[in-house]
Amino acid sequence: VSYSGNYRIHTFTSSGNFVVTTGSGNVETLVVGGGGGGGAGNSGGGGGAGSVRTSTRLTVTAQTYAVTVGPGGNGGTTGVRGYNGSDSVLSSITSSGGGGGGSRSETVSVHTGANGGSGGGGGTTVGDGTIALGGSGTSGQGNAGGSGRHISGNYEGAGGGGGAGAVGSNNSSGTAGVGGVGISNSITGSGVYYAGGGGGAGNTSSAGGNGGGGAGGTTGVGTAGTANTGGGGGGGNNGGAGGAGGSGVVIIKYLIPTTVCGQNSSNALRSCLAIKNNCPSSVNGTFWVDPLDSGTAVSTYCDMTNGGWTLVVRANNQGDNLLNTTAAYNGVPSPTGNSAKLSHAAIQALVTQSVLTNSVKMDFADAGVVRYIWGACTWTSSTNRNLCASWAATTDATTHLTRCGSTESPSLNNGGGGEWASASITWPYQD
Repeated sequence: VSYSGNYRIHTFTSSGNFVVTTGSGNVETLVVGGGGGGGAGNSGGGGGAGSVRTSTRLTVTAQTYAVTVGPGGNGGTTGVRGYNGSDSVLSSITSSGGGGGGSRSETVSVHTGANGGSGGGGGTTVGDGTIALGGSGTSGQGNAGGSGRHISGNYEGAGGGGGAGAVGSNNSSGTAGVGGVGISNSITGSGVYYAGGGGGAGNTSSAGGNGGGGAGGTTGVGTAGTANTGGGGGGGNNGGAGGAGGSGVVIIKYLIPTTVCGQNSSNALRSCLAIKNNCPSSVNGTFWVDPLDSGTAVSTYCDMTNGGWTLVVRANNQGDNLLNTTAAYNGVPSPTGNSAKLSHAAIQALVTQSVLTNSVKMDFADAGVVRYIWGACTWTSSTNRNLCASWAATTDATTHLTRCGSTESPSLNNGGGGEWASASITWPYQD
């Protein structure tokens, strides 16, 4: 899961589930099928790219949606055409896998590129000048592969696999066809090319198309398509196998509703900072957060006055051994309550999300101070100590910096009190 502005983005690089916990609405989607494998032999055709389907208004309701990410097809071997990639599926959207590239053979079904989301490039024949045709692409989702040919004078070259944005190129006088270019999509917040066709192999092998297409082999195995782009695999050369197609991808993007302000477990956000950003009028108090984005929210105190800080620990007593655990303890941490803490996993997730001024807050009542995490921190169960590199006495960490708890010297104290632990005292105690 990632974020772009006020949007949450789920990127599936392998099959899984998309869970809508409550309500209904429209989501934006990108579904890319797996790329086809390249052909083999002397001058194998490039694999066709997986098809690309997009939607700006896929309606979802409260249920679990199975997400299938299609793997790329295997490359062909001697006498065997490259294998088609597998389909990627989300709800009613199916994106076909790319067609396999043709291999060198007199058999039409072997040297012809396979049909698919985009068609595989044609391979070559043994030398009679017969044109090996490329496969067809799915209308509106991909393009055809280019043709290959072997003519007298050793002018041998296979066709490039079709890409989502253009057809694969034909062989030209021994120069193999280039893989068809893919298409750019900005669902993740910046433009990324997907579904480039694989390059054909020949006397002069060619590049794959922009969008993860693998290059044709020069002396052996073709280059594999890039994972999670749906790019086709490059054709093999000099008896080498074709490159495997790149796996597909499924991406779902939706606007975080402005009413989602962490008031209950069903509309939790990942941190107090996220709640503050989504609901600027929020004031100090107890909110629901889901740091691990797991669907299991926890309640804690948020300091909204200073910009959205998440209180993760309330330590009233150095002698409270129950705090020495990686699990959550004693309910909701609050500035005036009993000793309590979130789980180490939740704290680590909050630290990882944070930037220069981390949105995580520690409260040590027995020391009479509140400390704020600043900088990179590693929570560890192997030593039961936090190896946080630095502290601050206020949220303005750049001007109120103190340091403690380095890996080399856990008891180092340059901040006038409040370090995590000495070598003999386990987290979260102070010495």
